Amino acid sequence: MTRKRDEKYPSSYTLYIPDNLGIDEMLAATPPDFEYDRDNFVYIASLPCSIMESFRNKNKEYEIAIDKGYVPIYSRALKQKVDNYKPYIKYFIDNGIWECDGKSSANTGKSLWYRFTPQYNTSIKPVTISSSRLIRQFIKRTRPYVEEEQLLTETSLSEVPYLIKWFNPALRIDIEKVKIFLHNLYQSDCEVKGAGAAQRRENSLWISAQKVNNESNYNLSIDSVGRRFYSPLTNLKSELRAYVTYDNKKLVSLDLKSSQPFFSLVLLDTNPFDRYHVGNILSLYSDYLNLEDSNIDLYIEKLRSLIKEREYKRDIYEYKKSIIFDEAFYEKTGVKIGTFLNQPFDEEITVEGIQQLM
Repeated sequence: MTRKRDEKYPSSYTLYIPDNLGIDEMLAATPPDFEYDRDNFVYIASLPCSIMESFRNKNKEYEIAIDKGYVPIYSRALKQKVDNYKPYIKYFIDNGIWECDGKSSANTGKSLWYRFTPQYNTSIKPVTISSSRLIRQFIKRTRPYVEEEQLLTETSLSEVPYLIKWFNPALRIDIEKVKIFLHNLYQSDCEVKGAGAAQRRENSLWISAQKVNNESNYNLSIDSVGRRFYSPLTNLKSELRAYVTYDNKKLVSLDLKSSQPFFSLVLLDTNPFDRYHVGNILSLYSDYLNLEDSNIDLYIEKLRSLIKEREYKRDIYEYKKSIIFDEAFYEKTGVKIGTFLNQPFDEEITVEGIQQLM
């Protein structure tokens, strides 16, 4: 009897591995000495590339990964996809495909970091898997290097229909133009960073671009800490967004300067608090605020009273004014914070300059 596939999930899923790594040929030539699943091999082989691509929103970690090639592979997250993952990793290391930094710490929480050996630091190719078990995990748990308790459940996306509705086949990126851009970037990176780092950056950007045209790889998610929405567009290099269209129409990108401080104004001034119905919005997230339903209205009323009481205090007023009118808000705020902590961050900051800011 053939088991009916869940129509909620695609029948196949695309992953990316080095061009010269033939999984099926490898398994035929050097059969593993343990019971294995071919798709598990493909998935684990894809991790150095997929994790590096996902690191693009973590500037420091991304640059380290690009430079050295190592990425962290968290055992708890990996175990949720492949329960017996250890022999797969050992197989890759024993056969000269991966190497490990050998450094982990239970005290600091540092995981082992892995990378492809130089032989496999090549351009990448798409490989398809069909394991329904793995595909369900990819769709439900979209970032394999993050412990899943940090992610909200799949149903949370129903809270943002105005965002997810745009992610459909009408959203496209011009792959040919992407190729030209990445080729030029690769040439430039080779001169500055070396061929290895240039290849890794090209691979990570290529995966990001491919996801825009692959509906099953959208990997939409909302993190449970800052409730940030992740999509193929949020992880796409800004220069590549110029090649994205929707229904064959070009898109426009708007960058709101100092956006997070700007949005904080709704909690510092009763005018935007009332105008944008912030109280109603907060009531939608009572579960995340750990409030009883009966206390929501009281909480919102007290919050508004507190805002009204303080909105014209000198420090609040100066803060609001600097956000709205000062183009160097972050720089000047950084100077102030550094001064208060006796740790100015710029050696060229003068006493006279600091006094003008205070």
